[in-house]
Amino acid sequence: MLEELGAEPVGMPVPALPQALSKGTVDAGLVPFEVAIPLGLADLTETSVELADGARFGTATFLFAMNKDSYNSLPADLQQIIDEQSGIAITAAMGDAWNDIEPVGIKRALEAGKTVTQLSAEATAEFAGPFDATVARWVEEAQSNGVDAEGLLEKSRAAIAANSQ
Repeated sequence: MLEELGAEPVGMPVPALPQALSKGTVDAGLVPFEVAIPLGLADLTETSVELADGARFGTATFLFAMNKDSYNSLPADLQQIIDEQSGIAITAAMGDAWNDIEPVGIKRALEAGKTVTQLSAEATAEFAGPFDATVARWVEEAQSNGVDAEGLLEKSRAAIAANSQ
């Protein structure tokens, strides 16, 4: 996506971003506001940009997983506790925590005297071309590896729509 937008992506672990920004190795980063808080990014950047309605330029998937053999080695009562406290039970709590912390990151940036801009629907629409090109590129790459990319994309979009607030 960054390439489609004319930028040169620089891959790095997120904890390396503050140093890269302070040294001028990178000009910007795509991170959620909740990540900006512990990294102190409000002190290292001047502007943050959101798409219309608070949409982001990207997203990440977080996976909470346990090794199957380790799980199977546990006694049944501990497996039951894990089963009851994971899956859909933790999903809602994690989503709420994420939604609750994002405004804190925005507030932190504003309190530091930085600009937080939410683009209009019209300005956001200008990104449709590069975003669509990025998706098309992924579909092509995934399909070349035997993945039902169109089916996965359709299911993903349906899940996002059904679970977005």
